[in-house]
Amino acid sequence: MSITPQAIQGQIVADIQACESLLTLFESEREALKIRDSDALEAILQNKNACIQILENSAKQRAIWSQQAAQNDPENGWDTLIESLSHTQVKEQWGTLKELFKRCKEENEINGRLVARNQQVFGRLIEILRGQTNAPNLYNAKGSASSNAGSNRFGEA
Repeated sequence: MSITPQAIQGQIVADIQACESLLTLFESEREALKIRDSDALEAILQNKNACIQILENSAKQRAIWSQQAAQNDPENGWDTLIESLSHTQVKEQWGTLKELFKRCKEENEINGRLVARNQQVFGRLIEILRGQTNAPNLYNAKGSASSNAGSNRFGEA
C-alpha cells in the first residue's frame, strides 16, 4: 500500500471507529464486572479482541509507512510523515485518535483494577471456604498484636 493522504486518513478513520467501539465495550465491561455477568463478559471480550486486532494491524502498517517515510529519523517517522502532509484533516484526525488511545488506556486500567479487586475478593472467599485463612492479627490481653491460631473452618463454625 502506498503512502497517500487518503490511505493514511482511511486507516486513521478505521482506528477512530475501533477506539470508539472499545470505549463502549469498556463501559459495558465495567457494568458486567459490577454485576458479575460472565456470559456478557465473554461476548465483550470477543468484541474487544476484534477491535484490538484492527488497531494492531494499523500499528504494523504505520510502522512500515514510518520506515519508508523517514529513513533518517526512524523514531519520529510517523510524526514526521503526518507533519509533512498538507492535509489538515488528517492531522486533526490523528490528534483525535491519540486522545482516543489515551482514553482507551485509562478505561482499560480502570477495568483492570476492577478485575484485580474481584479476583482478590473471590480468592479470599475460596480461602475462607477451604479453611485456609491466615488468622487475623488481633490484640491479646497484654495489648500486643497476635494471630488467632484457633480459627475454625467454615464447615466447623
